[in-house]
Amino acid sequence: MNEYLELYHAFRYDIDELCGCKIIELAKADGGFREIRSGENLVGFLIVINGYLEGLYVKPEYRRQGFGRKAVLSFIRQGGRVEHLHIVNDNKIARKFWFSIFELRKIDSTPIDTFYEIVRVKI
Repeated sequence: MNEYLELYHAFRYDIDELCGCKIIELAKADGGFREIRSGENLVGFLIVINGYLEGLYVKPEYRRQGFGRKAVLSFIRQGGRVEHLHIVNDNKIARKFWFSIFELRKIDSTPIDTFYEIVRVKI
């Protein structure tokens, strides 16, 4: 579990350890936790809880190599359900990434992030 928490803290730098453990446990129980590996190396993870895409994290040195996209699409192809997600408003890279995979419909917005319903998978 500590290996996942290390990655989770990198993903959510200010989250406490108890919350990180609970989110991972919930995702595993719901079938929405996937490791992202490059060979034997754990390079990231995907967390989906009850259709909500809680997080996708790939270590910086493995980004822009298709690991995240492959994890999301593999999860969906294996019957995983992704219905909602949020994007931090200032994160242009995330916005481009998610809009390249999904057709999204805005359902709510805050000064920090925007919440979307997934209309369909584009690819």
